[in-house]
Amino acid sequence: MRHEFTRYGLGRYRVVVAMLQLAGAVGQIVGLGYPLLGCFASGGLALMMFVALLVRRRIGDRFGHWVPAAVYFVGNIYLAGAALYR
Repeated sequence: MRHEFTRYGLGRYRVVVAMLQLAGAVGQIVGLGYPLLGCFASGGLALMMFVALLVRRRIGDRFGHWVPAAVYFVGNIYLAGAALYR
């Protein structure tokens, strides 16, 4: 992943992104008991994946490299909505 972040031009943000992803995952787990927290955690992770898609576009990656971020983006949008209406 260090190489990938360097390729994106975001090497100095690697640790921050990892901590935000970990916080989002914990928020989703805690969100099982507190749906509003789960909604915010999933929304935050969806925002991160949207930014990842923009970065992939900016660096000119092939479509196949976009797929994981797109799947996680859609999945987190779904989880945010499901938590909101729970």
